[in-house]
Amino acid sequence: MNILELKNVDRYYDINKTKFYALKNINLSIKQGEILVVLGQSGSGKSTLMNILSGVDRASSGSVYFHDSDLGKFNEIELEKYRRKEVGFIFQTYNLIPNLKISENIELGLKFNEENSKEIIQELLDEFELMKYKDKFPYQLSGGGKQRVAIARALAKRPALLMCDEPTGALDEKNSIKVIKKLQEYNQKYNTTVVFITHNPIYAKAGHRAIHINNGSIIKDVNNPQIIRAEDLEFGSIIGGTK
Repeated sequence: MNILELKNVDRYYDINKTKFYALKNINLSIKQGEILVVLGQSGSGKSTLMNILSGVDRASSGSVYFHDSDLGKFNEIELEKYRRKEVGFIFQTYNLIPNLKISENIELGLKFNEENSKEIIQELLDEFELMKYKDKFPYQLSGGGKQRVAIARALAKRPALLMCDEPTGALDEKNSIKVIKKLQEYNQKYNTTVVFITHNPIYAKAGHRAIHINNGSIIKDVNNPQIIRAEDLEFGSIIGGTK
């Protein structure tokens, strides 16, 4: 079952009466519970694709469906509700609130969770090995610790979609493995659909599928027979998807 589907999607900008295409003729289906790795260099269009999928931006033409709902027909209030209820965001820069404790940062995600249960916070602190840091502030954590807090905050609202924009870009190998491992575990436990944006081909087999974007177009779409566990990824080598 598809959770997201893009049909003939373009995203362009008018510059000096000329159309500049950030995305061109994108056709893409994403299954419920899939980890989709989106690979591409800076400027390839991968972040624009994430923005379209998450309702942050609108397609210039074509259709974007969430289940059976056409996001292109949503007004701004409906799009905001979609982002608030269905989508979780994880960024490379963490975006934590510096004057809030770790537990309070994670608790922010509960504001968008209909359950609004404090038990979720305890569960996430345990799952992400953050219990001993719950009363500390972001500046007291390493980069890997901050990223785990950012992931926990995004997951506190139990999103159907988890959008990850270069979540390991500022991390060393050890902490990158921890982050990918947690994403894989959470995907398996809750069937959360994960879209993982990265420029690093080492992650191509960390998901069920990898697509490669260049100049706004999908140039390669690869299904992986099995996910490679984070701790088994061969850092220091280039890994691509299977043919």
